[in-house]
Amino acid sequence: MLDGTILPGLGQSYGYDLQEGDWVEPHGRGKVGDFLIRVDRTGDTSRGKERALRMTLKFSNEGDGIMSCPLEILPDGLKKYPVGSVMWSPLVAPKEGYEPEMTLDAPRPYEIMDHYYLFRVRTQMKDGKVMSTQYGKISPWLTFYEAKPGQIRINLKYYLNVKPNEESLEWDVEQNPLKAQYYYPFEMRDLNDIDNEG
Repeated sequence: MLDGTILPGLGQSYGYDLQEGDWVEPHGRGKVGDFLIRVDRTGDTSRGKERALRMTLKFSNEGDGIMSCPLEILPDGLKKYPVGSVMWSPLVAPKEGYEPEMTLDAPRPYEIMDHYYLFRVRTQMKDGKVMSTQYGKISPWLTFYEAKPGQIRINLKYYLNVKPNEESLEWDVEQNPLKAQYYYPFEMRDLNDIDNEG
């Protein structure tokens, strides 16, 4: 979980190791740049202005990628879990449909997120076929903002299945290698319940 994590700098790509839960060296203890994260300023980010920042997320390997998936929107406008399941994501990751790059504009204050993201990383290809890969997901609460001039903070909760080629996206609190301080399986609770906790 990137919980208010400070991006090393603006206008450059920085690798983030999902298994270590840290930036790659020399900015952290990570070894593998699963996510290559870059944030650029696209306009005025002073107080009272729209957060004019743009994040570009790329990957290290051929075959790595990400897809954006909409949350179900009920008639009252509230985001809920898909009917018939306590998970907002599928039980297993799809094998196709991943894009090598994603660009996001920073959300406005109090904007409700209406998408989650599925990804695969550490992909090894042979003759155009995926031989090995790891699947994961990012919760809808992906935000980034300029806390003070030049300092970008990122909030990003993710789940990574560390078993190669296993497509399951079910959070296992006993096996998850990252012991986040805020440690609830984020697919098990209503988005609005979490919002109401402040």
